[in-house]
Amino acid sequence: MYNDTHLNVLISYAYLYGQQPFIDFVKEQTMNGTINLMIDSGAFTKFNSKAAMSHINVEDYCKFLHEWKRYAEKYVMLDVIGNRELSVRNYEYMLDNGLNPMFVVTAFDNNFEYVRKAVERNPDICVAGGATCKSAWVIKRYQDVYRQTYGKARMHALGYYTFPNMLRLNLRSMDSSSWKTAAARFGQAVIFSEKERRTYRIQWREIFDGKRKFSNEVKELLRENGVSAQMYFEKSNHTCENSIEFFINILSNIKLQKYCKRYGLHYFLAVGALSDLEKVVFVSNNIKTITYKTFVDRFGKGGGK
Repeated sequence: MYNDTHLNVLISYAYLYGQQPFIDFVKEQTMNGTINLMIDSGAFTKFNSKAAMSHINVEDYCKFLHEWKRYAEKYVMLDVIGNRELSVRNYEYMLDNGLNPMFVVTAFDNNFEYVRKAVERNPDICVAGGATCKSAWVIKRYQDVYRQTYGKARMHALGYYTFPNMLRLNLRSMDSSSWKTAAARFGQAVIFSEKERRTYRIQWREIFDGKRKFSNEVKELLRENGVSAQMYFEKSNHTCENSIEFFINILSNIKLQKYCKRYGLHYFLAVGALSDLEKVVFVSNNIKTITYKTFVDRFGKGGGK
């Protein structure tokens, strides 16, 4: 199912599994056209997790997709990070079970003949590496895959968020979770200015400690996004779960999604929890009128409504 909306959302099987309220909400939003869904396998999540995540196996993932694929625009194969042989085995198992997932080209994959065969089956493929590498290497990787598939690959850059480079490459789509991690880990707001075609990154502690000046451009962008100076200089608005940074990052990234869509790039927000998706949908639905106050009135400053 493809919904023609700017609100593209990537959700991992790792987070959907067994979470019925999350599942029900995602189905509702895809069916009414609010979101366009891409399903990730959870391979990267499992690789970085201390938990066993035994449900992330190719047999159970296939069963899940047979029910879920009708709700998604596209879905990713289950690769095994660092093991190309097992990855290919999983891919062919999925094909044999009547699925046609996006093939994942990993950093270890230089067999472009096989990649070309995968593109003939499904031109939508994923290219890994962008989540851990933002250097010239990964840019060359995208260029090599595009060239080696004779321009037929509709590439999705996994975890690659580098504005504006992501708009200068031959990418069909990309995803990022930085809209949340920048706020949660670093207390950082990433403010998108369409007029200037750039982003501003500000950390509230740098402003409070006097290490960085509050530029007029940033002040104006905050006002445009419903954050007054009085709101900003209340410390409690930065130390809560639904901080100004969290709000700004949702709002800015939705605006950036709309901007990218106009230029043919489909930007997916990687979402890992029901509470986060509810907030993203709420902001998107009210994007023309929303302020930080209305956001907090709806969800509170703590763990949600």
